[in-house]
Amino acid sequence: MSKEKSKQTLSDRYSEMTGNNSNNPLQNLGSRHKPLIIGGIAVVVAAGIAIATVSLSGHSDKKSDNDSSAYNLVVTPEGNDASSDETVSKAAAGTYDVCMNSNWVFSDARSASANAYVENITTNTNTVNFIVKRDDTGDTIYESPYIPVGSSLEKIKLNDESLSKGTYPCTLTYHLVDEQHIDISTLNISISVVIEND
Repeated sequence: MSKEKSKQTLSDRYSEMTGNNSNNPLQNLGSRHKPLIIGGIAVVVAAGIAIATVSLSGHSDKKSDNDSSAYNLVVTPEGNDASSDETVSKAAAGTYDVCMNSNWVFSDARSASANAYVENITTNTNTVNFIVKRDDTGDTIYESPYIPVGSSLEKIKLNDESLSKGTYPCTLTYHLVDEQHIDISTLNISISVVIEND
């Protein structure tokens, strides 16, 4: 018996066994199975959208507070206990997990940014601070306070208030420090500083 005949025979036998004349068993799923499959896909998609929405709205709410009375705020976690710290796996000493946005927008050079955000997440092991330098001139336009592990920096206000309207490519250099605030490692990240008005 040739291969083609063998294939045809198997296909015919399948059709006879299932009472189905089609060669594609997926085309002939029972009508009661189709709604279950479609419903399952809809549930998975809805769950993904819900998780993304909660995730994004929680983070944007945190940054939308535009109180101009304070800037360069280091926000520390409230009620941190030892048991929660033990369950988080830590980054190796001297390494750093970055949590920040890389496009900082300022209405003008004298105002705090509504979106600049840097966090020293709980998986890190060291306090950090950082400086921001313009790539074109090497001038330092911002130097942060120390940010302990589990804290974040919001409402960042530039040290250089003379920047005019424009986009400035910059390098942000993290300094990982020990308990005495002595550098143990550095990390460079490219960011853009956008000044919207003069």
